[in-house]
Amino acid sequence: MGDFNYSKMERDNKRIGVHSITFNGLNTWDTWHMAPKSRPFVVAPQVKTEYIDIPGADGSLDYTEVLTGKPRYASRTGQWDFIIDNGYVNWPDLYSDILMKLHGKYFDEIVLEDDPYYKWKGRLSVTGQFGNKDYSSISISYVLDPYKRPLDSKELPNWMWKDLFGNTIFYGSFTVRGVKTHNILNLTDDILTATINCTNAIKVYECDNKTQLKDMLTKYFDGYSPIWLGAGDNQFNVAPGENILVFNGNAVVNFTYERGKFL
Repeated sequence: MGDFNYSKMERDNKRIGVHSITFNGLNTWDTWHMAPKSRPFVVAPQVKTEYIDIPGADGSLDYTEVLTGKPRYASRTGQWDFIIDNGYVNWPDLYSDILMKLHGKYFDEIVLEDDPYYKWKGRLSVTGQFGNKDYSSISISYVLDPYKRPLDSKELPNWMWKDLFGNTIFYGSFTVRGVKTHNILNLTDDILTATINCTNAIKVYECDNKTQLKDMLTKYFDGYSPIWLGAGDNQFNVAPGENILVFNGNAVVNFTYERGKFL
């Protein structure tokens, strides 16, 4: 097979392709016997730069991080090239099947076998060429989000009671019977969207700091405006750093969020 990438392992008496890509469960080797021409990877995103040229002055003013305080990135665009052994398949039928399942489609779980713990999101387009009697070629172009995310991206946060009241750390869901306080730690530098699931409608109060928390508890919420959480799923923004929340009511609460994103 020349430079084609196959594994020496076998599964059900068939060779397993290495360096494959999976699109929402559709694997390039297992589904279509596509072998990459080279090891697939996702190209780096371009930085969204903003420079202002000042006439009569040296250089330019760099405004790239003025609005956000950090660099922002464009979508990742590139292409993966594959070879198909015509001895395995009927080329017209295979090409039609690939077009039907991949061409123009958006996928929220694109996983490279060489980076198996992360997923990408984006849209694909497909081109193909018969080549010769032995081999055909397929190219999959992609436009992906600039960040990859952990494949197991949902995580129950650690409830850091020790930062507030003592040495006990609670994990996962919790029961509110009256008042319960939790410090949600967001270790990324981005606002995360969390899902708070409640068995009953309850109130939650946000505290800017622990001094405000003590004052709030002393006054028992007098003068503070609550956020109402309905029964079922509620979307909630978690700012970077500490998020001190006081829950008030009677419910079982389950708090999940995405662990973050990576270049």
